[in-house]
Amino acid sequence: MATAFEQETKISAPKDSYKESLLVSLESLRRDSLLCDVVLNVNHQEFQAHRCILTASSPYFRGVFTSDMIEKEAKELDLDFLDADAMEPLLKYMYTGEVEINEANARSLVSAADFLLIQSLKTIGCEFLESIICPGNCFELRDFAEKYNCDQLKATATTFIINNFAAASESEGFKFVEYKILSDLISRDELVVSGEEQVYEAIMSWVRNDLDTRKECFEKLFSELRLVSISKHYLTETVEKEELVSESFECTKLLFKAMKSFAVYEFEGLKKPRKVLEKHVNAIVLCGGNRSRDVVCFLPDENKWSVLTESSIARDEHAVTVSDNVLFAFGTNQTENSQIVEQFNVCSNTWSLITNLPQSRCALTAVTLNEQIFILGGRTQHIGATNNMMRYDPSINKWFYETPMNCSRAGLCAVSLNGFIYALSGINVKGEFLNTVEKYDLRTKVWTEIPPMLTARYYASAAALNMKIYIVGGQVKNGSCLSSGEVLDVKTDQWTALPGLSVPRQAAGISRWGNKLYLFGGCNNSGRLDSVECFDLESNSWQFVAKMPVARSWVQCGVLRLPKQLIV
Repeated sequence: MATAFEQETKISAPKDSYKESLLVSLESLRRDSLLCDVVLNVNHQEFQAHRCILTASSPYFRGVFTSDMIEKEAKELDLDFLDADAMEPLLKYMYTGEVEINEANARSLVSAADFLLIQSLKTIGCEFLESIICPGNCFELRDFAEKYNCDQLKATATTFIINNFAAASESEGFKFVEYKILSDLISRDELVVSGEEQVYEAIMSWVRNDLDTRKECFEKLFSELRLVSISKHYLTETVEKEELVSESFECTKLLFKAMKSFAVYEFEGLKKPRKVLEKHVNAIVLCGGNRSRDVVCFLPDENKWSVLTESSIARDEHAVTVSDNVLFAFGTNQTENSQIVEQFNVCSNTWSLITNLPQSRCALTAVTLNEQIFILGGRTQHIGATNNMMRYDPSINKWFYETPMNCSRAGLCAVSLNGFIYALSGINVKGEFLNTVEKYDLRTKVWTEIPPMLTARYYASAAALNMKIYIVGGQVKNGSCLSSGEVLDVKTDQWTALPGLSVPRQAAGISRWGNKLYLFGGCNNSGRLDSVECFDLESNSWQFVAKMPVARSWVQCGVLRLPKQLIV
């Protein structure tokens, strides 16, 4: 048995202090060129080092010194791909794990660490570069990060550019950014600018910097602009006069759509505003029905309802239409109010009265064409269904009589399409249900009959979509409601049947939304409906998509561009 004096005693030095002392000693040996066994030649400068330290610090050197390559026994290595100015801090890091990094050597250290496979040093260098990103260097650092596979640095630089695009686009580095990178940046909804004009000016600056080469990219870059966010004045005074725009059919087509959107508030084919500039939202506004004053709006993309200010009077069997982003409401079956016309102002969320209808009217319809409003048919107090048509000019707040329709109609449908007004369906003064259709030429002021519908309908719902007229639902002579629909191709004047509605209905509101039709409420033999159906051109079918806040028939609707603060 061992005595107490014979027992082995183990005493360890503090690990951290020993490691620090060892690393300091190794670095001292390198600086004093003691026991060094390899010379690194970098751009005509020599740096002595120890193979074992290099091998332990870098997988690249491990491969060189432990493989069968001829460099394995070499006393000197040529590393001219490295930056000589970065060698001292690089070697110090390999020996001690410490590095003095600054803006002058950071890029060289990252590129050296990437080549030598020293990931820890590469990470330190990238983190430093992230900390100095500014408008003047963000594009250059993004390119640098992409070259050396620095994913986090690239992401940080890209985010900086997105959040500071206007300032970044004025930098020297922006002039040399690749087309695909610029295209990707300006295509993003999250791009932060104070105005879309800044994006347009950045595109023009980039293209003009190398016009001969880059002008072929202009059309695609222009298509990424959110033209709806550019002021009408800027579009007419600057964009429209730009030669690159006027020489391109695609650019002029987009510009025309943008200019048109200021008048009719239709945005099909135009990119929506960027998130930071999105101060308005398009919505389907529903008004009245069942002698109600309620006004609500529906956002199809969010399946969301919001309440707006009530109308001045209760309305039923009325009509609405939109002109210049103002909703107009006409008529009602309450005799004392049937001539009252009011308009909804989206900016103030208020209703105001305008000049009355020349005649009392209900069961009428209204359309807008060339910023003029047309009131068609309906029932009058004394003669029942009428063929009368009136025109209202919002710019002067006056009414005018137009050429009467060939046939008296109440509970009819009307749409404006391709410069014509189409009147279809309804009931005549004799109480006959109609399948007849006629169209009005605003230039000649003449009504012309076209082929009749497949089915006579009363209080159906109709809308125009993609150069076709869709009509669905309605009531037939025996009092039952229809689920059937049909569509007119105005190019051929041919009617074809549509897939049926999910639920038969009459007196429903209808609105176009992009390439879809939305149908709201109405009624059938079971009573009022609160269901919303949507017709999708791609699937060629109707589907339930939502419920209205309140079941309602004889509801009327139109699309408005509302300030976002109205949506709660």
